[in-house]
Order: sequence, then C-alpha cells, then structure tokens
Amino acid sequence: MTKKVFLSSFITIAYCMICYSQKGDTVKNYLNFPTTINFENKEYTLIASSHPSSNYYKQDYIVLSEKDSNFNTKIYFEVSFDNIAISDIVNKKVAAIERQKNEKTIVERNIYRKDGAFMIHFMILKLSEDKESAISASRYVNLFKSVKDKKTGKDGIILFGFAASSKGQDYDDPDIVINAMRDYLLKDITSFKIPEILLIE
Repeated sequence: MTKKVFLSSFITIAYCMICYSQKGDTVKNYLNFPTTINFENKEYTLIASSHPSSNYYKQDYIVLSEKDSNFNTKIYFEVSFDNIAISDIVNKKVAAIERQKNEKTIVERNIYRKDGAFMIHFMILKLSEDKESAISASRYVNLFKSVKDKKTGKDGIILFGFAASSKGQDYDDPDIVINAMRDYLLKDITSFKIPEILLIE
C-alpha cells in the first residue's frame, strides 16, 4: 500500500553511539542553551545531555507530542573543544555513515561546503525482506561550524543536527522516498541562528 512520505531526527548514527549521562528531569544544560527551541514552527524540548569527556558536550531536543508516534523529529547539538580540524570531524562522520550500508539498507548522502562550514545530508532506508519496499526511513542533516565558548574563549566545533524518522509503514518504491527527502529543510538548517555557548561544568 502506497503511503505519502513526509520526512523532514534521528536517532542519528552518532546519537546511537552516545551514552547519556543526564536524562529527563535531571538533564543538565551544559551549553546554557534555551531548554526549548523553536524550529520549523515546532517546539523542541531539551530531554538529554552528555559530557563524556572533558572537551565534548551533547544535547538533544525532541517534540514531546511526537515521542511515541511512528513519525518523529529531533534536533541536537554536539560541541567539541579538541584540537582537531573540522574537515577531520566531517570525514569521520562520513565514514560512520558509509558503514551503515548493507543489502537491506540504502544510504544516500551529500556533502556541502560554504564559508568554512560543512553540511552532511543523508538518508537511510531499511528495506523489507524481499527488498521491494522500505519499512522505515530516516533523514539527517548535520551542519558543522566553528564556535567559541563565550565564558572561556575556547575555540571549538559545533554540530547542529536535525533528524526525522518514520517507521511502521510500507513504502512501495524506495526511490520515491529518497527523492522526496532530498532537498527538504536544507536552507532552514543553514539559516538557523545557533545560540551562544556559555559552558556550565
């Protein structure tokens, strides 16, 4: 049965690899960002954060009303103050994306660069057993930019990410799903004003 795909996070690949140190009511706002952020006319609420190393921070925001639905979105921020080139971080992310490919998983990705910033736009489709339809689809946009902690003056790199996923549905033609997802939201990601960082230890 054909279903119209409306896809705009994810759990991203990076998200799956992070172990949260703070959740729910105890979440710590390490970056001192707003606890609710409006993006694309949706209100995203801070629901998890982590600080697994001295120079790395991550915060995740979801739309609370989407929490238990088959379609959900999220935005997230990852900040690194390690002395590493932004291109090296992007290359590591691309390698992680490519490792997701297999005979039942379609991965499409594009990389863009402008004014020293990088963007990775990628989609992941999980196929049915007969490989004729997609049973879930996820779309991610990761924007990498240089930042500075307003409190300490330290230079770092921030990843601003958006993810959307849809599951529990059958799609007759995976190519239609991929094409429908290709350009959605890219301009909104690049024009989003990332809050100033003021680290809280």
